[in-house]
Amino acid sequence: MEVPNTDRLLSELEELSCSCVHPFTHTSAAKCFAGLVNKHPAGEQLDSILKRSVKRIESGLSSDSPNRIQVFTLLLWVSKALLLRYHPLSTTLTDKLLSLLVDRELGSLAADGFALLMNDSTDVLNRACHADVRMMYRQRFFTETAPKLVLGFNCAPEERKSSYLKALSHILNSLPRQVQITELPSLLPLLLEALCCPDHGVQLSTLSCLHPLLLDTPQVMTSHLETLLSRLLGLTASPAMKVRITSLQCLKALTRLPEHVVLPSRPRMLRALAVPLGDKKRLVRREAVLARGEWFLLGTPGR
Repeated sequence: MEVPNTDRLLSELEELSCSCVHPFTHTSAAKCFAGLVNKHPAGEQLDSILKRSVKRIESGLSSDSPNRIQVFTLLLWVSKALLLRYHPLSTTLTDKLLSLLVDRELGSLAADGFALLMNDSTDVLNRACHADVRMMYRQRFFTETAPKLVLGFNCAPEERKSSYLKALSHILNSLPRQVQITELPSLLPLLLEALCCPDHGVQLSTLSCLHPLLLDTPQVMTSHLETLLSRLLGLTASPAMKVRITSLQCLKALTRLPEHVVLPSRPRMLRALAVPLGDKKRLVRREAVLARGEWFLLGTPGR
């Protein structure tokens, strides 16, 4: 069904999404705008709409703008709308999002925005809503964006590096397992760096990415065993319970490495894993028992 007065409707939705101070209202307006843009037929009218929106977004994201959060929300949803349909302008908007990772006010939000771009939306921009969703858009986005994230991480000031790590872990977590396995060797040093990040969100996202890979491709981890053990053990004392639990699950998964590689670390691991057995949280204690049990059985006949 064709929507009447589409251009006027989009103009008013854009204005509402950029100027309204009520979070639910400006977010809903941005979602509606993005849903219509995603389904809009290609042509001069769409180009004109997007040209106007990009100009509004660029001016609204300037440091002296009073509505940066609202405009940033519009940027996220328009980026997703165009990414799903392989629109050429999606690269421009993604680059704008990447540039915000070093922004003092919006850096953390921009990093979390990559999760929105990669994950399925429940209320708009999904196949149930008849959105234009192309096949393998996640893989394509990863291929285009990962090198830029790595370069940005290497060039960013120390206090801003965590945003790049968080963005990368969000992208990796949404990729099919086979793609993760293929890309792991080149990105593993960066993931190990992410485990040292003080941001609990970055730690948890990275651990969630590493855990299934440890189960499926343990041989890739062999050359990084000592680094992994040290950093995972450090995270078992994290203030965040979910980080403690997932780090213990990763330590348990490391026992799947070739026995001759991990067996020399067995005495050290048994001593270290005795500590979380006394954790104040029952769920953490349970994971500690399971992990320590696997390390205890290393080298025993019939394992």
